[in-house]
Amino acid sequence: MDYVMRRSDICIGSTGLWDSIGWKTGEYVAAARAVVNERFVYEVPGGFREGVNYLGYASAEECVAQVDLLMRCPDAVQRMKEANAAYYREWLRPDALVGQALRQAEML
Repeated sequence: MDYVMRRSDICIGSTGLWDSIGWKTGEYVAAARAVVNERFVYEVPGGFREGVNYLGYASAEECVAQVDLLMRCPDAVQRMKEANAAYYREWLRPDALVGQALRQAEML
């Protein structure tokens, strides 16, 4: 985890190649941070939801407004951090990834 993220409760993600939010969002969730992201263009499994796990934005102004909202509401930051820690444990931790893959394979 880089130095800046260790000191930050709020992390910002933006799209990369092919409209992918990319690996940074997963890193922010694994670190149990509040996340402000460009909105996803695809569905994230496991109930990863805007307003719970991240706040979305579509412009620089909206990004600043979302960060400002979180900075004024430490309780919202804490709830998002807790939701992301739970999401990581259930969906992203290596043993959870294997378990989810096995459950999906059983449904085929």
